[in-house]
Amino acid sequence: MSKSSKYILAGGCSFTDPNFLSIPHPDMDCSWPKWPEVLGEYLNLKVVNIAKSGVGNDYITSQLIQNILKDHANIELVVVGWTEIQRFGILDIYRFNPMTSLYRPESYEQFTEQTKAVTPLFKYLYGKFLIDRTFKDYANLYTEQVTYWFKQMWQVQELCKVLNIKFIMAPVCGSITLAKYQQIENSFDSKIPWTEVEWHIAYGRIKELYDLDKKHYIGYPFLKSLYGFTLNDKIKGKEISDSDLHPNAEGHEYIARKYYEQYSKVYS
Repeated sequence: MSKSSKYILAGGCSFTDPNFLSIPHPDMDCSWPKWPEVLGEYLNLKVVNIAKSGVGNDYITSQLIQNILKDHANIELVVVGWTEIQRFGILDIYRFNPMTSLYRPESYEQFTEQTKAVTPLFKYLYGKFLIDRTFKDYANLYTEQVTYWFKQMWQVQELCKVLNIKFIMAPVCGSITLAKYQQIENSFDSKIPWTEVEWHIAYGRIKELYDLDKKHYIGYPFLKSLYGFTLNDKIKGKEISDSDLHPNAEGHEYIARKYYEQYSKVYS
């Protein structure tokens, strides 16, 4: 059976990147089909996969929107594998992950020059707006990062709806738990002054969460305490190795099945 002229547009980070290379295992052949390509086989559709390793959700959003606006008449389905909410980019070229530099301050000399340059900014933002802020403070870094992420999802969601394009999304990389943020305490004298309960309540109070059309999202509302999940939590045992937690071939098959199952629920 020949494939339709329409195609799947896929966006994401290294968990989705068709050209992914394992940094801990530079000689490994990682050319197995990635989950969008597997999904394309399930749905008998061509795939245009624009995911890139290391990017943040800001890059993923902007690239998806540009591609949708340019070629929406030919797009059958948009699938998104959202990444860590702490990442951000500058000029769509320079990619930053504050958690890396704050989690391993002893490795400062191994950081890239651009990461070294912005590490003082990371310490200021996380110290002033997370370590020194409590559950009662409205403007804290955690809720602002989550809110920004929800707004990015909503933009892609609404654009797809306006243009009558099918869409399925999920967080596939990164963690939004308190434990993830506690890793950065290595760079600070103080601890994050939040309890687990406060962390979850703050998340549930973010109104933008409820603007998302939940039937289109795998794992909604994404936080385990609220009976949600992220896909990187679901691929345990299906990673490349203990030193590389990206999905292996089996992991990509699993992720593709989850997208297919959600697609079937919404569109069948």
